[in-house]
Amino acid sequence: MLRMLEDIHTKSHGINNWIATKIALFIFVIACYPTQGLWGQFYYVNTYENPHGPNSEQLLADVFVKSIDLSTRSVTDSIQLHNRGYLLSKKPATITFGNQVYLITMNEIGGPGRNSSPSDPQKVFYTILQSQNGDLTLVREDSIENADVEIFRQYPGEEGFRFGLSSFPAGNVIFQIGLYGLSQGNNFRYLRNVNIGEEPGLLRNVIPYDYVIKVPNDTVHNLYYTLYNFGEWVVKVNSNRTTAIDSLQLRSSGLGNALYAYHPGQSKFYCLRVNYELHYNEDGDTAYKSREDRYINPEVWIINPATLAIEQQLPIADYPEGNYPGEDGGLADVLGDYIVYYFFWGTGRARFDPAMLFIFDTRTNEATWLRVGWR
Repeated sequence: MLRMLEDIHTKSHGINNWIATKIALFIFVIACYPTQGLWGQFYYVNTYENPHGPNSEQLLADVFVKSIDLSTRSVTDSIQLHNRGYLLSKKPATITFGNQVYLITMNEIGGPGRNSSPSDPQKVFYTILQSQNGDLTLVREDSIENADVEIFRQYPGEEGFRFGLSSFPAGNVIFQIGLYGLSQGNNFRYLRNVNIGEEPGLLRNVIPYDYVIKVPNDTVHNLYYTLYNFGEWVVKVNSNRTTAIDSLQLRSSGLGNALYAYHPGQSKFYCLRVNYELHYNEDGDTAYKSREDRYINPEVWIINPATLAIEQQLPIADYPEGNYPGEDGGLADVLGDYIVYYFFWGTGRARFDPAMLFIFDTRTNEATWLRVGWR
């Protein structure tokens, strides 16, 4: 199912490093009752499609929202939002309002933005969709001209989303930075002030770490994760939350990738170790790295959350040749029996790479790679 909501024709232009770094922070996942962008057995993603070829610098990619049925590992529906623009999040915001499930996605055009043109006015688009058993229906679409998103993010456990919008280039406040909800009329509603520099579940100066972040879904084992000595770690802290009492390294820098999550139904902590590729960036700041450069045997570590002992190490599927994930990784989503990670962020200005969804079934310990578009 494909529905065109807006048709805009323009020329493409690369994104500078400053904007790429800024927008990468705007992982927008909204919830009145937090669901981390997930509902039922359906997983929702934002992605690009370029009918003219993924690496053409002179052509633009279309912007899509897609619905994926995890039980069948297939795309069940998709809606084309625009024919250009830079997506501000890799997943739509998912909110519940009564018994209804809504998806919100945002993208920007204007300036030297990726998948946009300098001749475009600075503009923020947002679209609200409704999902019914994975089928997507348009509820509302709108845009704000001469605007710049300051923050657009929601963390697990928050009753709303962190949001702020200012005029461009003057910087005057349009939406005050704070925590917002969704009103009956599908408008953003200010709830309260928040410290946008503090991530929920973050603890500072937990010996010997500078910081640790709470692992979602764990209410028993005091599990946290952190970056330390160029690696990624899962950490148990004491009851006073001042000192780490145990830890396990999940990944060393450059040696494959690590996706991890605590699954409450299985009462296990999972670490999925997978390969990735980096392709040439015309700015020269990302060297090509193939799967073979530092190949690891893809595997899952099934870890006892009480002792951090690896109980099982099992092989899992590698990604198909040509459909490669990037280096982004880390904390994964948990939805029903599945652990899911969406590889979305790109490495170049004009080029596009495969957008890959990794699905792991905790019942069978089976991993699946699904190509869902371009990133």
